Amino acid sequence: MGVSVNTAASAFRKLQAKGFFFVTKSSRLGVEGKAKLQLYEITKLPLPGSRGGRHLYASWTQGNDYPVISPVKTKPRRKS
Repeated sequence: MGVSVNTAASAFRKLQAKGFFFVTKSSRLGVEGKAKLQLYEITKLPLPGSRGGRHLYASWTQGNDYPVISPVKTKPRRKS
């Protein structure tokens, strides 16, 4: 798309703060030692089994951002 990873990540965080994205499950390290991705909901779209999206962005106001949950940055330790 012609933008740096940092620029894209910054834009994604801003959209999350305004309520367009919502973290449904945080990233984590699974029991088998493999990373599990962070899962997001696009609040405009309905989730399976629901009638419509939550539209969190509609109730956002200046200075009242939603919490931004960033993926966990951890490195697995090497086995000795």
